[in-house]
Parts: sequence; C-alpha cells; structure tokens
Amino acid sequence: MAGSGDHTHIDPEAVRSAASEIGGLLGDMSPFQKCTSTETKAGNFGAAQWLEEVVHDRQKGLLEHATHVKLVLGDIDQSLNQVSDALEDTDDTNARQIDRAVGHEVNVMKIHAYESGATAREVAGNQPEGSQDQRD
Repeated sequence: MAGSGDHTHIDPEAVRSAASEIGGLLGDMSPFQKCTSTETKAGNFGAAQWLEEVVHDRQKGLLEHATHVKLVLGDIDQSLNQVSDALEDTDDTNARQIDRAVGHEVNVMKIHAYESGATAREVAGNQPEGSQDQRD
C-alpha cells in the first residue's frame, strides 16, 4: 500500500496473500498440544508436587495463549480480506459513477453540437476552463 499526497494505492491480491499467511501462522497447534500433554514426575514430596502444579499450570497457560493468538491471527486474516473487498467494491462503484457522469457529459455535448450545428469538438472547446481535459 502506498500513498502520495492525494491518492492511496492498494494491491488487494498482495493484501489477501499476506492475510492468508498471517492467518495460517499457527495452523499447526500440535507442538502446543504435545507440550500440554507431557507428563511430569517430580516426586512424592511437597516441593515436587508444587513444581508439578506450576509446570501443569504453565503448560495449560501456553496452550490457552497459543489458541488465543491463533484466533487473533484468524481475525486479522478475515479483516484484511474484508478491507480488500471493500476497497475493490468502492473502486468499482466509483469507476461506474465516473463512467456514467462522463457518458452523460458527452451526450450533453453531442446534443449541444446538434442544436447549434457545431461539431462536438467545437462545443467541447467552449466549455469553461478546467471542466474538461483538453487533449488533442
């Protein structure tokens, strides 16, 4: 995405590609599940049992955190795709509106040319300054 002054450009396919990669970053949750299911045997005394509880708590916390991050990455993927869709739809709508407006103006010039007996180019040359692109 690049901007320079009065316009912004986005490559929707590049954004969708990046979104897909972001969304798939934690596609494989097996390392976290393996870590969570790893059994610890610290012993049968107080400090060992405490240590096992701490390790199990950390294992569970790691899986929960990874699951949350995976959900966030999925949301980012979905949001980036929605933004790309919205920008493309807006661009298409704007292009159709411009085409319609230009087509209307061309028809108006043709009518004026017909009514005045002039050519459309002559009528277009009589437009106020800045109202048309005067290319030959």
